[in-house]
Amino acid sequence: MPRGNELMNEEKIKILALKAKGTRQKQISCLVNRSENVISKFLRDPENYGKRKRSGRPKSITQRDIKMLINEAKKGEKSSRQLKECQNLNLSTRRIRQILNESKNVKYLKKKSQPQMTAEHVKKRMDWCDPKLTWNDDEWGKIIFSDEKKFNLDGPDGFNYYWHDVGKEYQYYSKRVHGGGSVMVWAGMSSKGKTPIVFLDGKQNSQKYTTILENHLLPFGQNLGGPNWIFQHDNAPIHTAQAVKQWFYEKKIKVLDWPAKSPDLNPIENLWGILCRQVYKKNQSFACRNLLKQAIEQAWNEIDVSVLQALSHSMKKRISSVFRRRGKSINY
Repeated sequence: MPRGNELMNEEKIKILALKAKGTRQKQISCLVNRSENVISKFLRDPENYGKRKRSGRPKSITQRDIKMLINEAKKGEKSSRQLKECQNLNLSTRRIRQILNESKNVKYLKKKSQPQMTAEHVKKRMDWCDPKLTWNDDEWGKIIFSDEKKFNLDGPDGFNYYWHDVGKEYQYYSKRVHGGGSVMVWAGMSSKGKTPIVFLDGKQNSQKYTTILENHLLPFGQNLGGPNWIFQHDNAPIHTAQAVKQWFYEKKIKVLDWPAKSPDLNPIENLWGILCRQVYKKNQSFACRNLLKQAIEQAWNEIDVSVLQALSHSMKKRISSVFRRRGKSINY
């Protein structure tokens, strides 16, 4: 006989009619094709049959608990495990993340890197961007962007995540500059391609830097930026040393002036992020520098030119974003 489903109205009427005639429950069960248990349950209280809600499994967290959890997460100070402990919740950290991910008020984000800027830095960024508002992709395509990057054996710098209140500004972290068990690299990129990646040994100085430029920039400059290519680097001391300036003058290479505290304007910073995700995929760590170097070089060689084009073409949006932010850091 069917079980589990509640009685239909037609069945209820038939059962009541049979009962009124004095038919026994066992016979009613056969005639209606329902179990005796269902018949008995209905006849005990026909008026309220089916109106009671099933209790089910009690919820392990209330709406009030959820509200308090989200409010605490909005502060952006605690991990899922810390939220569990401070709210004294009888839930797994996985369930806590699930609840927070279902909320429209918080998102789990990686903190963005941002150097501290003064009012003078902000002004100079605006002054730098002003004449470049009208630059097109071809003009930005002449620029070869460059940078150094440190890779650690145990994972990348700055992979700090937090619960972000969507109604507030993003949180930022300060980059670690020194540390053991790491590899330092240099590279350049444009919309047309990239230089080989160079592994740096020991403390760098102006002489070592010009050697890198001589061997790994000059041979590729025209292919990457065209006949009138322009080189970009930041204002690190070895970049602005007199010996380096003299080298550029002798080689007749134009250098793009660059505002201080502006890694968000350099598309190669995003390229480093892409490279890091590939090198450290699946939380990969490395036992020695040689293995790390192999992974970096392989990931660098696999980067497609379409990625470089997209990053170079993003410069127009970056410049516009700086103006909208009135010179402050932008979300790149």
